[in-house]
Amino acid sequence: MAVKLPPVGGGRLVASRIVAGLAALFWGWLFFGVQDTLTVFVEGRDFAAHYLMESGWGLLFLLLVAVPAAGLAYKPRSPVLVAEIGAVGLAVIGGALLAGSAVHLLPGAGLLMTAAALGTVAPVDLRARRPQLDRPLGALVAVALLPAAAYAWRMARSTHDVEQTVKLDHYPIQAALGIAVPLVAALIAIARCWPATPLATFTLVVTVGWMAVESAIYPHRLGSFGPVWSWVALGWAVLFLLVALRPRTARLPSRDLRG
Repeated sequence: MAVKLPPVGGGRLVASRIVAGLAALFWGWLFFGVQDTLTVFVEGRDFAAHYLMESGWGLLFLLLVAVPAAGLAYKPRSPVLVAEIGAVGLAVIGGALLAGSAVHLLPGAGLLMTAAALGTVAPVDLRARRPQLDRPLGALVAVALLPAAAYAWRMARSTHDVEQTVKLDHYPIQAALGIAVPLVAALIAIARCWPATPLATFTLVVTVGWMAVESAIYPHRLGSFGPVWSWVALGWAVLFLLVALRPRTARLPSRDLRG
C-alpha cells in the first residue's frame, strides 16, 4: 500500500529544487565532473597515461553526485538520491583516510553537507518507507566487496599523481571510487522498490561500465582495473543492471483455505 509523505510547503520545494540545481552545477561542472569525464575524448595521446585517473574523478562527481542532485531538482523528496550523495561523501572521506590525505576530507565533508542540506530543505519521512534487502542484489554487492576494497587500497597506497584537479591528487579520489561502488550498490539493494532507485542504478552501472571499458582499452595505465578485472567489472555491471531492473513480483493476498 502506498504511503503518502507528509506535506511540505511549495516554497520549501522550490528552495529544494534551487539547492539541488546549484549542487548539480557545482559538483558536475565547477568541480570538474563533466570536464574530467570527457578527458579521454578531448585530450591528446600525450595525456593518455592519466585517462583513467581523470575519468575516475569525473565519473564520481558527475554521475554519482551531480546526476542525483539534478534528479533531486525534479523529485526533491527522493531519499535514495539524497542517500547516494551522502554515500559518496562517506566514500571520499574513506579514501582520504586510507591515503592519509587530510585535504581530501574537505570534498567529503562538502558532499555530506550537500546531502544534509538537500534532506533538510524538503525532508523525507523515512518511517513511511521500510528498507528491505533484495537478496539477488545483495549477493552481487557481496561479490563486489573484496575486489572493490582491494582496488581502493591499491589506489590509496599509490604514489602521487602529477596530474591534479582543483589542486587535489587523484589517487585518494580513485580510492573513493572503489569505496563508493559497493556503498551505492548496497543502497540500491535495500531500496530497490523506492522511487528514483532506477536513476541511482543508472549512475552506478554507467560508472562501473565506463571504467571497465576504459580499463580494457588501456589495461596498464594509471588507475586501470587491469586486463582481467576490467572484463569482470563489466560483466558485474551488466548483471547488476539486469537484476535491478527485473520485473517486480507482486505478493498475492493469502486465502483462507478453510472456506
